[in-house]
Amino acid sequence: MPFEDDLGAALRSTGDSFSTDNRALVAAGLAQGRSLHRRRTAAVAGTVAAVAAAGVTAALVVPRGGAQDVGPATTDTIADFGWGPETASDRKMLALFEDLLPAGRILAGHATDTRPSAHMVPRAQVVWDDGHGASTIAVALSRATPGQERTRCPDLTLMREGSTCTRTELRDGSVLVVIRTWEYQDDRTGPKNWRAVLTTREGHQIEADEWNATEQKSEHTTRDDPPLSAAQLGALVRATEWKRLFAVFPEPSASSGAPRPGSGEVSGTEILKRLKAVMPAGLKITAPVGEDGYAHLTVDDGHGPTLVEVNVQHWAEEDFGDLQFSDPQTLPDGTKVQTTQGAGDKGGAGIQQWTADTLRPDGLRVVISELNSGGYHRPPTRTTPALGMDALVKAATDPRWKSLG
Repeated sequence: MPFEDDLGAALRSTGDSFSTDNRALVAAGLAQGRSLHRRRTAAVAGTVAAVAAAGVTAALVVPRGGAQDVGPATTDTIADFGWGPETASDRKMLALFEDLLPAGRILAGHATDTRPSAHMVPRAQVVWDDGHGASTIAVALSRATPGQERTRCPDLTLMREGSTCTRTELRDGSVLVVIRTWEYQDDRTGPKNWRAVLTTREGHQIEADEWNATEQKSEHTTRDDPPLSAAQLGALVRATEWKRLFAVFPEPSASSGAPRPGSGEVSGTEILKRLKAVMPAGLKITAPVGEDGYAHLTVDDGHGPTLVEVNVQHWAEEDFGDLQFSDPQTLPDGTKVQTTQGAGDKGGAGIQQWTADTLRPDGLRVVISELNSGGYHRPPTRTTPALGMDALVKAATDPRWKSLG
Protein backbone atom coordinates (compact mmCIF):
# COMPACT_ATOMS: atom_id res chain seq x y z
CA MET A 1 0.00 0.00 0.00
CA PRO A 2 1.11 3.62 -0.15
CA PHE A 3 2.55 3.27 3.34
CA GLU A 4 4.85 0.41 2.48
CA ASP A 5 5.30 -2.44 4.88
CA ASP A 6 6.47 -6.03 4.64
CA LEU A 7 2.93 -7.22 4.57
CA GLY A 8 1.57 -4.34 2.48
CA ALA A 9 4.15 -4.62 -0.23
CA ALA A 10 3.19 -8.19 -0.17
CA LEU A 11 -0.42 -7.30 0.07
CA ARG A 12 -0.50 -4.57 -2.46
CA SER A 13 1.13 -2.47 -5.01
CA THR A 14 -1.52 -0.11 -6.33
CA GLY A 15 -4.61 -2.17 -6.97
CA ASP A 16 -2.70 -5.43 -6.64
CA SER A 17 -3.99 -8.56 -5.02
CA PHE A 18 -3.60 -9.52 -1.41
CA SER A 19 -0.40 -11.22 -0.62
CA THR A 20 2.02 -12.32 2.18
CA ASP A 21 5.18 -10.53 2.98
CA ASN A 22 6.77 -11.46 -0.36
CA ARG A 23 9.10 -13.84 1.41
CA ALA A 24 11.45 -15.56 -0.97
CA LEU A 25 10.24 -18.98 -2.02
CA VAL A 26 13.75 -20.27 -2.23
CA ALA A 27 17.29 -19.24 -1.59
CA ALA A 28 19.39 -16.83 -3.64
CA GLY A 29 18.44 -16.36 -7.24
CA LEU A 30 14.71 -16.85 -7.10
CA ALA A 31 14.06 -13.23 -6.26
CA GLN A 32 15.54 -12.31 -9.65
CA GLY A 33 13.11 -14.51 -11.56
CA ARG A 34 11.66 -12.77 -14.58
CA SER A 35 8.15 -13.99 -13.89
CA LEU A 36 8.27 -14.46 -10.15
CA HIS A 37 4.73 -14.49 -8.85
CA ARG A 38 5.36 -15.38 -5.25
CA ARG A 39 1.93 -15.15 -3.71
CA ARG A 40 1.64 -12.57 -1.10
CA THR A 41 -0.41 -12.98 1.90
CA ALA A 42 -1.44 -10.08 1.93
CA ALA A 43 -4.62 -9.65 4.16
CA VAL A 44 -5.24 -10.88 7.58
CA ALA A 45 -7.90 -10.62 10.21
CA GLY A 46 -8.75 -12.18 13.30
CA THR A 47 -10.79 -13.33 16.09
CA VAL A 48 -13.30 -10.65 15.28
CA ALA A 49 -16.85 -11.75 14.73
CA ALA A 50 -17.89 -11.77 11.09
CA VAL A 51 -18.85 -8.25 10.21
CA ALA A 52 -22.31 -8.68 8.76
CA ALA A 53 -23.73 -5.90 6.66
CA ALA A 54 -26.22 -4.85 9.27
CA GLY A 55 -23.61 -5.08 11.97
CA VAL A 56 -21.22 -2.78 10.19
CA THR A 57 -23.94 -0.28 9.45
CA ALA A 58 -24.87 -0.14 13.09
CA ALA A 59 -21.27 0.53 14.07
CA LEU A 60 -20.59 3.62 11.96
CA VAL A 61 -17.86 5.64 13.60
CA VAL A 62 -18.98 8.89 15.14
CA PRO A 63 -17.75 12.17 13.62
CA ARG A 64 -14.78 13.83 15.22
CA GLY A 65 -16.68 17.06 15.75
CA GLY A 66 -17.06 16.63 19.52
CA ALA A 67 -13.59 15.32 20.15
CA GLN A 68 -12.54 15.24 23.74
CA ASP A 69 -9.37 17.09 24.63
CA VAL A 70 -7.20 14.18 25.58
CA GLY A 71 -3.87 14.63 27.28
CA PRO A 72 -0.49 14.55 25.58
CA ALA A 73 0.16 11.30 23.77
CA THR A 74 2.86 8.92 24.88
CA THR A 75 4.81 8.73 21.65
CA ASP A 76 8.28 8.14 20.35
CA THR A 77 8.63 10.57 17.50
CA ILE A 78 5.67 11.86 15.54
CA ALA A 79 6.75 11.04 12.01
CA ASP A 80 7.24 13.53 9.22
CA PHE A 81 5.53 11.56 6.46
CA GLY A 82 7.79 13.10 3.81
CA TRP A 83 5.11 13.23 1.12
CA GLY A 84 5.97 16.72 -0.13
CA PRO A 85 3.82 19.88 -0.15
CA GLU A 86 0.06 19.56 0.14
CA THR A 87 -2.44 21.06 -2.27
CA ALA A 88 -5.85 22.43 -1.36
CA SER A 89 -7.47 19.19 -2.54
CA ASP A 90 -5.05 17.19 -0.41
CA ARG A 91 -6.11 19.17 2.64
CA LYS A 92 -9.76 18.53 1.83
CA MET A 93 -9.14 14.79 1.73
CA LEU A 94 -7.29 14.94 5.04
CA ALA A 95 -10.18 16.87 6.60
CA LEU A 96 -12.66 14.31 5.25
CA PHE A 97 -10.59 11.47 6.70
CA GLU A 98 -10.28 13.16 10.09
CA ASP A 99 -14.03 13.80 10.25
CA LEU A 100 -14.70 10.09 9.78
CA LEU A 101 -12.57 9.10 12.77
CA PRO A 102 -13.97 8.66 16.28
CA ALA A 103 -13.43 11.30 18.97
CA GLY A 104 -9.77 11.86 19.68
CA ARG A 105 -6.83 14.13 18.97
CA ILE A 106 -5.01 14.39 15.64
CA LEU A 107 -1.31 14.74 16.45
CA ALA A 108 -0.07 14.75 12.85
CA GLY A 109 -1.57 14.17 9.45
CA HIS A 110 -1.03 14.39 5.72
CA ALA A 111 -2.79 13.52 2.48
CA THR A 112 -1.54 13.50 -1.08
CA ASP A 113 -2.12 12.35 -4.64
CA THR A 114 -5.79 13.27 -4.74
CA ARG A 115 -5.43 13.27 -8.52
CA PRO A 116 -4.91 9.54 -9.14
CA SER A 117 -2.57 8.28 -11.82
CA ALA A 118 -1.45 4.89 -13.02
CA HIS A 119 1.06 4.62 -10.18
CA MET A 120 -0.32 6.71 -7.34
CA VAL A 121 -3.61 6.73 -5.46
CA PRO A 122 -5.29 9.18 -3.09
CA ARG A 123 -4.21 8.44 0.45
CA ALA A 124 -4.18 10.02 3.86
CA GLN A 125 -2.46 9.15 7.12
CA VAL A 126 -2.71 10.51 10.64
CA VAL A 127 -1.26 9.95 14.08
CA TRP A 128 -4.36 9.83 16.28
CA ASP A 129 -4.84 9.49 20.04
CA ASP A 130 -8.04 8.55 21.84
CA GLY A 131 -6.40 8.99 25.23
CA HIS A 132 -5.22 5.39 25.45
CA GLY A 133 -2.08 5.65 23.34
CA ALA A 134 -1.30 7.27 20.00
CA SER A 135 -1.59 5.19 16.84
CA THR A 136 -1.17 5.52 13.10
CA ILE A 137 -4.27 5.23 10.90
CA ALA A 138 -4.19 5.40 7.10
CA VAL A 139 -6.63 5.19 4.21
CA ALA A 140 -6.06 4.70 0.47
CA LEU A 141 -8.44 4.67 -2.50
CA SER A 142 -8.00 2.81 -5.77
CA ARG A 143 -9.92 1.17 -8.58
CA ALA A 144 -9.95 -2.57 -9.00
CA THR A 145 -7.97 -3.70 -12.03
CA PRO A 146 -9.72 -6.27 -14.22
CA GLY A 147 -8.42 -9.74 -13.44
CA GLN A 148 -6.95 -8.82 -10.06
CA GLU A 149 -8.46 -10.36 -6.96
CA ARG A 150 -8.59 -8.43 -3.71
CA THR A 151 -11.91 -9.64 -2.40
CA ARG A 152 -10.66 -12.67 -0.53
CA CYS A 153 -8.60 -13.42 2.52
CA PRO A 154 -4.89 -14.04 2.10
CA ASP A 155 -3.31 -17.41 2.58
CA LEU A 156 -2.80 -17.52 6.33
CA THR A 157 -0.51 -20.54 6.02
CA LEU A 158 2.20 -18.17 4.85
CA MET A 159 1.64 -15.59 7.54
CA ARG A 160 2.65 -15.13 11.13
CA GLU A 161 0.85 -17.48 13.49
CA GLY A 162 -2.16 -15.77 15.03
CA SER A 163 -3.00 -13.75 11.91
CA THR A 164 -6.69 -13.86 11.08
CA CYS A 165 -9.07 -12.76 8.35
CA THR A 166 -12.82 -12.45 7.85
CA ARG A 167 -14.61 -11.95 4.55
CA THR A 168 -18.18 -10.63 4.36
CA GLU A 169 -20.42 -10.21 1.32
CA LEU A 170 -22.59 -7.17 1.99
CA ARG A 171 -26.17 -6.62 0.85
CA ASP A 172 -25.18 -4.03 -1.75
CA GLY A 173 -22.84 -6.47 -3.48
CA SER A 174 -19.66 -5.11 -1.91
CA VAL A 175 -17.11 -7.40 -0.30
CA LEU A 176 -15.45 -6.47 2.99
CA VAL A 177 -12.23 -8.15 4.06
CA VAL A 178 -10.94 -7.46 7.58
CA ILE A 179 -7.45 -8.52 8.52
CA ARG A 180 -5.52 -8.68 11.76
CA THR A 181 -1.81 -9.36 11.65
CA TRP A 182 1.56 -7.81 12.47
CA GLU A 183 3.72 -5.31 10.62
CA TYR A 184 6.43 -7.93 10.29
CA GLN A 185 5.61 -11.51 9.42
CA ASP A 186 8.76 -12.85 11.06
CA ASP A 187 9.89 -12.64 14.67
CA ARG A 188 11.04 -9.01 14.50
CA THR A 189 9.64 -6.65 17.09
CA GLY A 190 7.06 -4.29 15.68
CA PRO A 191 3.45 -3.12 15.85
CA LYS A 192 0.29 -4.93 14.92
CA ASN A 193 -1.31 -4.04 11.59
CA TRP A 194 -5.08 -4.31 11.26
CA ARG A 195 -6.69 -3.69 7.89
CA ALA A 196 -10.09 -3.41 6.22
CA VAL A 197 -10.55 -3.47 2.45
CA LEU A 198 -13.88 -2.78 0.79
CA THR A 199 -14.40 -3.60 -2.89
CA THR A 200 -17.68 -2.30 -4.33
CA ARG A 201 -19.64 -3.61 -7.29
CA GLU A 202 -18.38 -0.59 -9.25
CA GLY A 203 -14.79 -1.62 -8.64
CA HIS A 204 -14.07 1.04 -6.03
CA GLN A 205 -11.58 -0.06 -3.38
CA ILE A 206 -11.13 1.66 -0.05
CA GLU A 207 -8.48 0.35 2.31
CA ALA A 208 -7.90 1.44 5.90
CA ASP A 209 -4.92 0.37 7.99
CA GLU A 210 -4.04 0.99 11.61
CA TRP A 211 -1.04 0.29 13.82
CA ASN A 212 -0.61 0.37 17.60
CA ALA A 213 2.38 2.70 17.24
CA THR A 214 3.10 6.23 16.08
CA GLU A 215 5.20 4.90 13.23
CA GLN A 216 4.46 1.98 10.99
CA LYS A 217 7.81 0.30 11.54
CA SER A 218 8.44 1.44 15.10
CA GLU A 219 10.00 -1.05 17.49
CA HIS A 220 7.97 0.52 20.28
CA THR A 221 4.22 0.20 20.63
CA THR A 222 1.95 2.64 22.45
CA ARG A 223 -0.88 0.26 23.32
CA ASP A 224 -1.70 -3.44 23.21
CA ASP A 225 -3.80 -3.29 20.03
CA PRO A 226 -4.63 -0.78 17.31
CA PRO A 227 -7.53 1.44 18.44
CA LEU A 228 -10.35 0.82 15.96
CA SER A 229 -12.47 -2.31 16.21
CA ALA A 230 -13.28 -4.47 13.21
CA ALA A 231 -16.71 -2.82 13.01
CA GLN A 232 -15.17 0.66 13.10
CA LEU A 233 -12.65 -0.19 10.39
CA GLY A 234 -15.48 -1.61 8.29
CA ALA A 235 -17.55 1.52 8.82
CA LEU A 236 -14.62 3.73 7.87
CA VAL A 237 -14.15 2.11 4.47
CA ARG A 238 -17.92 1.97 3.87
CA ALA A 239 -18.45 5.69 4.49
CA THR A 240 -20.42 7.20 1.59
CA GLU A 241 -18.20 10.29 1.63
CA TRP A 242 -15.52 8.41 -0.33
CA LYS A 243 -17.77 7.97 -3.36
CA ARG A 244 -17.32 11.46 -4.76
CA LEU A 245 -13.55 11.05 -4.90
CA PHE A 246 -13.91 8.20 -7.37
CA ALA A 247 -15.48 10.52 -9.96
CA VAL A 248 -11.99 11.68 -11.02
CA PHE A 249 -10.43 8.21 -11.13
CA PRO A 250 -9.12 6.93 -14.47
CA GLU A 251 -10.83 3.87 -15.85
CA PRO A 252 -9.11 0.63 -14.81
CA SER A 253 -6.65 -0.85 -17.24
CA ALA A 254 -6.67 -4.44 -18.37
CA SER A 255 -2.89 -4.32 -18.77
CA SER A 256 -2.32 -6.21 -15.54
CA GLY A 257 -4.08 -8.82 -13.47
CA ALA A 258 -4.86 -12.41 -14.32
CA PRO A 259 -2.76 -14.25 -16.89
CA ARG A 260 -3.59 -13.29 -20.46
CA PRO A 261 -2.95 -15.34 -23.59
CA GLY A 262 0.68 -14.90 -24.55
CA SER A 263 1.58 -13.17 -21.29
CA GLY A 264 3.96 -15.91 -20.17
CA GLU A 265 2.14 -16.21 -16.86
CA VAL A 266 0.94 -19.60 -15.71
CA SER A 267 -2.46 -20.36 -14.20
CA GLY A 268 -2.38 -21.25 -10.53
CA THR A 269 -5.05 -23.86 -11.15
CA GLU A 270 -2.84 -25.67 -13.65
CA ILE A 271 0.21 -25.41 -11.39
CA LEU A 272 -1.67 -26.82 -8.41
CA LYS A 273 -3.03 -29.69 -10.49
CA ARG A 274 0.50 -30.72 -11.45
CA LEU A 275 1.93 -30.19 -7.98
CA LYS A 276 -0.60 -32.65 -6.58
CA ALA A 277 0.18 -35.11 -9.36
CA VAL A 278 3.96 -35.12 -8.78
CA MET A 279 3.78 -35.70 -5.04
CA PRO A 280 4.97 -39.17 -3.93
CA ALA A 281 2.30 -41.76 -3.25
CA GLY A 282 1.10 -42.34 0.29
CA LEU A 283 1.05 -38.72 1.43
CA LYS A 284 -2.03 -37.04 2.85
CA ILE A 285 -2.51 -33.77 0.94
CA THR A 286 -4.35 -30.85 2.54
CA ALA A 287 -4.70 -27.05 2.23
CA PRO A 288 -4.05 -26.75 -1.53
CA VAL A 289 -3.75 -23.17 -2.82
CA GLY A 290 -3.02 -22.07 -6.39
CA GLU A 291 -2.20 -18.56 -7.57
CA ASP A 292 -0.86 -17.30 -10.88
CA GLY A 293 2.71 -18.55 -11.09
CA TYR A 294 2.61 -20.25 -7.70
CA ALA A 295 0.96 -22.99 -5.66
CA HIS A 296 1.42 -24.75 -2.36
CA LEU A 297 -0.06 -27.55 -0.31
CA THR A 298 0.62 -29.41 2.91
CA VAL A 299 1.61 -33.06 2.93
CA ASP A 300 1.81 -35.50 5.82
CA ASP A 301 3.38 -38.94 5.81
CA GLY A 302 2.14 -39.68 9.30
CA HIS A 303 5.12 -38.06 11.00
CA GLY A 304 4.05 -34.42 10.85
CA PRO A 305 2.95 -31.91 8.20
CA THR A 306 5.26 -30.35 5.62
CA LEU A 307 4.53 -27.24 3.55
CA VAL A 308 5.44 -27.78 -0.11
CA GLU A 309 5.56 -24.81 -2.51
CA VAL A 310 6.24 -24.41 -6.20
CA ASN A 311 7.03 -21.43 -8.40
CA VAL A 312 6.74 -21.75 -12.17
CA GLN A 313 8.47 -19.15 -14.32
CA HIS A 314 9.35 -18.61 -17.95
CA TRP A 315 12.85 -17.28 -18.61
CA ALA A 316 14.21 -15.87 -21.85
CA GLU A 317 17.44 -17.53 -22.98
CA GLU A 318 19.34 -14.24 -22.84
CA ASP A 319 18.52 -14.01 -19.12
CA PHE A 320 19.83 -17.45 -18.14
CA GLY A 321 23.08 -15.88 -16.98
CA ASP A 322 21.23 -13.99 -14.28
CA LEU A 323 20.45 -17.22 -12.45
CA GLN A 324 22.68 -17.69 -9.46
CA PHE A 325 23.28 -21.40 -9.88
CA SER A 326 26.59 -22.08 -8.16
CA ASP A 327 27.28 -25.67 -9.25
CA PRO A 328 24.18 -27.12 -10.90
CA GLN A 329 23.78 -30.68 -12.08
CA THR A 330 22.93 -30.94 -15.78
CA LEU A 331 20.58 -33.77 -16.74
CA PRO A 332 20.76 -35.62 -20.10
CA ASP A 333 17.92 -33.48 -21.50
CA GLY A 334 19.81 -30.28 -20.66
CA THR A 335 17.82 -29.41 -17.54
CA LYS A 336 19.91 -27.71 -14.86
CA VAL A 337 19.21 -28.67 -11.23
CA GLN A 338 20.39 -26.75 -8.18
CA THR A 339 19.59 -28.10 -4.71
CA THR A 340 19.90 -26.38 -1.36
CA GLN A 341 19.05 -27.39 2.17
CA GLY A 342 19.56 -25.59 5.42
CA ALA A 343 17.97 -23.39 8.03
CA GLY A 344 14.80 -21.66 6.88
CA ASP A 345 14.76 -17.87 7.04
CA LYS A 346 11.09 -17.61 7.98
CA GLY A 347 10.57 -19.39 11.25
CA GLY A 348 12.04 -20.14 14.62
CA ALA A 349 14.76 -22.45 15.79
CA GLY A 350 14.87 -25.81 14.06
CA ILE A 351 13.14 -24.77 10.81
CA GLN A 352 14.64 -26.52 7.77
CA GLN A 353 14.01 -25.51 4.15
CA TRP A 354 14.94 -27.75 1.24
CA THR A 355 14.74 -26.60 -2.37
CA ALA A 356 15.10 -28.05 -5.85
CA ASP A 357 15.52 -25.30 -8.46
CA THR A 358 15.32 -26.48 -12.08
CA LEU A 359 15.71 -24.73 -15.44
CA ARG A 360 14.87 -26.50 -18.68
CA PRO A 361 16.52 -25.59 -22.00
CA ASP A 362 13.30 -23.93 -23.20
CA GLY A 363 13.35 -21.51 -20.24
CA LEU A 364 10.75 -23.25 -18.07
CA ARG A 365 11.86 -22.88 -14.46
CA VAL A 366 10.23 -25.01 -11.77
CA VAL A 367 11.28 -24.38 -8.17
CA ILE A 368 9.90 -26.62 -5.42
CA SER A 369 10.63 -25.90 -1.77
CA GLU A 370 9.54 -27.62 1.44
CA LEU A 371 9.69 -26.95 5.17
CA ASN A 372 9.71 -29.22 8.19
CA SER A 373 6.63 -27.33 9.32
CA GLY A 374 3.06 -26.88 8.15
CA GLY A 375 3.61 -23.20 7.37
CA TYR A 376 5.87 -20.19 7.58
CA HIS A 377 6.39 -18.66 11.02
CA ARG A 378 5.27 -21.91 12.63
CA PRO A 379 7.30 -24.20 14.90
CA PRO A 380 8.84 -27.36 13.43
CA THR A 381 6.54 -30.35 13.19
CA ARG A 382 9.32 -32.82 12.42
CA THR A 383 13.12 -32.99 12.20
CA THR A 384 13.33 -32.82 8.39
CA PRO A 385 10.76 -32.20 5.62
CA ALA A 386 8.62 -35.11 4.45
CA LEU A 387 10.13 -35.39 0.97
CA GLY A 388 13.75 -36.43 0.76
CA MET A 389 15.95 -34.44 -1.62
CA ASP A 390 15.77 -37.15 -4.29
CA ALA A 391 11.97 -37.05 -4.15
CA LEU A 392 12.02 -33.26 -4.32
CA VAL A 393 14.23 -33.28 -7.44
CA LYS A 394 12.07 -35.97 -9.02
CA ALA A 395 8.97 -33.84 -8.45
CA ALA A 396 10.58 -30.70 -9.89
CA THR A 397 11.89 -32.48 -13.00
CA ASP A 398 8.73 -34.48 -13.65
CA PRO A 399 7.82 -34.31 -17.37
CA ARG A 400 4.27 -33.23 -16.52
CA TRP A 401 5.57 -29.69 -15.96
CA LYS A 402 6.58 -29.47 -19.62
CA SER A 403 3.00 -28.83 -20.72
CA LEU A 404 3.22 -25.47 -18.94
CA GLY A 405 6.17 -24.41 -21.09
